[in-house]
Amino acid sequence: MSRENMIIMSISFVVIITLMDGLSVLFPKGKELDNLIDIENKLETKKERFRVHNKSESIKSLSIKWGNDIFYDRSNVYDGWFKLTGITKFDNEYKAIVNGEIVHKASKVKGFAVASITKDQVILNRNQYRVTLTLEK
Repeated sequence: MSRENMIIMSISFVVIITLMDGLSVLFPKGKELDNLIDIENKLETKKERFRVHNKSESIKSLSIKWGNDIFYDRSNVYDGWFKLTGITKFDNEYKAIVNGEIVHKASKVKGFAVASITKDQVILNRNQYRVTLTLEK
């Protein structure tokens, strides 16, 4: 046989094997078909498990209701985050107890930096937000 005939026969053999494999994927038989059906049934079962059955169980929105006012003042949103329980002066520097932690100027509390501490108040800053905590008497 010539070299050209061998190459043509080899390429033909590879093409025929590839086509047969492709046809077996398109038209599965016997156990292969049963396996595909089992996989589809398992997927349907898993979808049922994760489907929300009751609308009241769905996730509730965490957004703040601000009505029709687009310039809603959100400056008091962070006020509930902090509790000032005491202020003391130590080594000519005020220290405060905020949320149970002893803080001083430049300390961080929940992402806010302590800007200043006086005898009766603590000022916290974060970006453009400012929270003033006043000691209750």
